[in-house]
Amino acid sequence: MNLHLSNLFLINFFIIAIAIVLDIIFGELPLKLHPVVYIGKTITFFEKLLYPFKNKKLGGLLLVVSTVLVVISTIVIIAVIFLKINFLLFLIFYLLIAFSLISIKSLKEHSISVYDNLKNNSLEGAKHSLSLIVSRDVNLMNKEKIITSTVESISENFVDAILSPLFYMTILGVFGGLLYKIINTLDSMVGYKNDKYLNFGYFAAKLDDLLNFIPARISILFIAIASYICEKSFFKSISTFLRFRLCHESPNSGHAMSAFAGALDITLGGPTYYFGKLVNKPIIGGGSRKIIDESVIADAINLMTVSSLTFLYLIIILIVIIY
Repeated sequence: MNLHLSNLFLINFFIIAIAIVLDIIFGELPLKLHPVVYIGKTITFFEKLLYPFKNKKLGGLLLVVSTVLVVISTIVIIAVIFLKINFLLFLIFYLLIAFSLISIKSLKEHSISVYDNLKNNSLEGAKHSLSLIVSRDVNLMNKEKIITSTVESISENFVDAILSPLFYMTILGVFGGLLYKIINTLDSMVGYKNDKYLNFGYFAAKLDDLLNFIPARISILFIAIASYICEKSFFKSISTFLRFRLCHESPNSGHAMSAFAGALDITLGGPTYYFGKLVNKPIIGGGSRKIIDESVIADAINLMTVSSLTFLYLIIILIVIIY
């Protein structure tokens, strides 16, 4: 089948648009069908083989290369088989992969769980729900810290779990999004700055930083527009982004976080416990919001959802231009 380049882009954009809608409605695929589950199993398999290497950085580099090659080649082989059988079957497979790479509803549901527990005055329940989406220690958190930590997680994951995979799918197709997801999953599993993974996870962490570099910086476009639509602080979202985006120790996390802080008129960051150690994270934002209650989480969820839909609008515009 001969397809012009413009038609390939058009098909890709249609797939992305449908994938966003499906994710908002249905959320994650069942675990038995979810590619990220098998990416994780592949990482675990190669980690057992390569972690014993005396040179941990070399072992970590081989982990990245091996995982990428195995996962990408497997998906390509399956895609080619489906393409040879039937083009529609190939498109369905392509759509399922695209659908599995974004996590709008999943992020919303995890955050709503924290919100619901706080609404029902269950601090312990809120801590448990929060512990499922953050790596920080939650045991010593008060209500306000639980709320701001949830907002931080929503803002960071807007880039990691939504904007970045969509960005790479848009410019490189589903396999670009898949490559990003592999690196991001590697970073989430071995990219920790602790004794075990500091060197072994070095390349996974650096590649994840590299791939998130552009999406983190363009996140303000979608968050600012969403803040206007949600009747939040449009100008403060931009000004806080410009002032605080580089304050975070991560080269990327501070961008969306500062934009969310400005839009919601709150302050994020500050002292936080990780693995039993107190980390004095920089303050991001200078919020004047007087009441910090669970409604802040609801506002952050709405901001994240509308920001994601703003990307959908962009894809629709691209479809109209090409069509």
